[in-house]
Amino acid sequence: MPRKDGRTTTQMRAMSATQGALERADGSVRFGFGDTQTMCAVNGPVEARLREEQLDRATVEAVYRPIIGLPGVRAKEIEAAVQTVAEASLLAGLHPRTLVQVTAQCMSDAGSSVAATLNATAMALMDAGLPLRAVPAAVACAISPEGEVLVDPTAEEEQCARSQHVFAFDNTSQEMVFCASTGKFTAEELAACHDLCRAGAAKVHAFYRVALERKLAEEGIVA
Repeated sequence: MPRKDGRTTTQMRAMSATQGALERADGSVRFGFGDTQTMCAVNGPVEARLREEQLDRATVEAVYRPIIGLPGVRAKEIEAAVQTVAEASLLAGLHPRTLVQVTAQCMSDAGSSVAATLNATAMALMDAGLPLRAVPAAVACAISPEGEVLVDPTAEEEQCARSQHVFAFDNTSQEMVFCASTGKFTAEELAACHDLCRAGAAKVHAFYRVALERKLAEEGIVA
């Protein structure tokens, strides 16, 4: 059954990305699913303060800023997700005793903002030219009151949903590197969400490649 915006249950909204969006960051990306837009900036590696220093690896410091107001519990949860994805991406052992700062902010939330934020984080790390072990891609889904799994839900679909889920998968082994779920759902429904989001992540990874090729072409690095 078509959704209100005309998409099928497994269809994602059009993705967008603007790389190098901030001049004072080593890497920055504005990423979006439709009208949902998030920004992420990466700085580093820089010298770490003594209390943050790790002898064998870089320290990742993640900050998430909501659209308005001060960070609350929800913002801290998203901040932790950004930290998880950044740490899963970086080859931190190549830059011991340094600090990598990751700052993310939601610009507009029309649904699936957490997945968009995690994708902005992954792309910003690439834009910064940092050594990465993998590049995660995140996709959200929601289970409707009727039991349908809706990939890349809108804000309205999230509000009505029985449960919400966000998964992130790396691009090398396609293994899950992040998962968060809220609401009521069965093990079978969670497995269905996992499989559909994994398929969606492949489309996000394909978008990464196209966006990177476009940027390199604009810079005259590739024909």
